[in-house]
Amino acid sequence: MARWSPWAPCVATLLACAACGEPDPITEVLVAVDSDLVQPDNCAPCTGGSCEERIRVLKLDVVVPGETERTGYTALLSSAQQACTPLPVSWGLVDRSGHSEPIGIVLRAFERGDALDVPVVEKRVEVTFARGSIRVLCLEMDAACAGVTCPAGGTCVDGLCCPWIVDGESLPEHNGDVDTTCSAFAWPRTACGPPPPDAGPPDAGPPEPDAGTTVPDAGVGLDAG
Repeated sequence: MARWSPWAPCVATLLACAACGEPDPITEVLVAVDSDLVQPDNCAPCTGGSCEERIRVLKLDVVVPGETERTGYTALLSSAQQACTPLPVSWGLVDRSGHSEPIGIVLRAFERGDALDVPVVEKRVEVTFARGSIRVLCLEMDAACAGVTCPAGGTCVDGLCCPWIVDGESLPEHNGDVDTTCSAFAWPRTACGPPPPDAGPPDAGPPEPDAGTTVPDAGVGLDAG
């Protein structure tokens, strides 16, 4: 599990408040991403002279209601690239500002990840925080969703279009192991259905992130881990 986090300021804050009593429980959504579009041990050297990975780059964008900053993260998934990140990849989004509205998450998987590359799989989710707990949002960048476009209000799960608004209270609590947490979790299917034929581009959903990635800004009210 790979995590990118400005934990040092957070730890310093907790230590400074040690004399003030027990700190408040962390409120966090841990976004865990796996994929069947790469080899199982995606960072191991390729065998047979080539890798048959359909995706090599993951890009995650987080949109916070009322904020102008957009937070972006990138993970490289191929053994042919430097700083390869083994799957599952996880990003921890810590709420420092008591957000009551959902945050928008846009996750894209690319073959190359350059400016001209079109996503192989794209998922959009709006998720709320569960106060005082760490919940895991398990997202599979699966082959069944490659090229699938869902209409407004839907995101692709196993080739079906499911509602993209997720109540954080419905997500599993983090047990310390993303693999076991996500293996026991199934996305709710009660309102899922097949994507319409030739659905075209999705309607307005979570706000479209700017091109590229940005460094998290301390003022957005989210820490990423």
